[in-house]
Amino acid sequence: MCLQLAEEVNLDIPLITKTVVENIRNKSGGGLPATTDVSLDVTVTEEDKKRITAIDWLVFDSAQRAEAIKQANAVMRAFIAVQKLTAAREVFDKLPMDSIDIIYRNWHVQTGNDDLPVDDENAIREYLCIKSCMDAMDSFNDWFNKFHHTKPAKPTAPHAASFTEKVAFEHRLKQYEQELDRWQRALLAQTESTTKLIYNVLLFANGGWMVDQKEILFDLQSSNFVS
Repeated sequence: MCLQLAEEVNLDIPLITKTVVENIRNKSGGGLPATTDVSLDVTVTEEDKKRITAIDWLVFDSAQRAEAIKQANAVMRAFIAVQKLTAAREVFDKLPMDSIDIIYRNWHVQTGNDDLPVDDENAIREYLCIKSCMDAMDSFNDWFNKFHHTKPAKPTAPHAASFTEKVAFEHRLKQYEQELDRWQRALLAQTESTTKLIYNVLLFANGGWMVDQKEILFDLQSSNFVS
């Protein structure tokens, strides 16, 4: 409703929404704490939620999708730096899955050109880099949980057991061997998937992970950005 009212009086909605998000993201005294703890933090605080939901302001209008990705990148970057993967994933989920296609489509409609501005191209690349990192971390967490917490326990052989107890034990042992075989095959598949996703980060295409493909240079004379 606020955006509709702003549009009716011809306010600069893109500038307003961008400023709102940046004010929330850079709120004084609300910075993310530095940490030396290497463990993942799955908690999402009220301050985290404010930064996460701020992205909503930029996804109402598909014309602002490029700005939405840039702001979301900045929030996710900060969360990942302090091991808040859960919060970073919530930010990522705020962006519709077709956001990259929309950015290209919007630019083509505006200019008839398929080559995006350098800052938009770099923002998309960073978005994909962050996605690859979170996918790898999620997969590793699944592998870790499967390796340490889901391995079937081998039944203990009864001492001085009767014939019936021995038959029951042999049945449990056979079930255990079947479960162990399924666990090993599932673990191997998870290991292969996790390894591939980690390599996607370590060997990220075209220059490396979180490395811009194009540089933005600032021409001091003309005060214009050039690539």
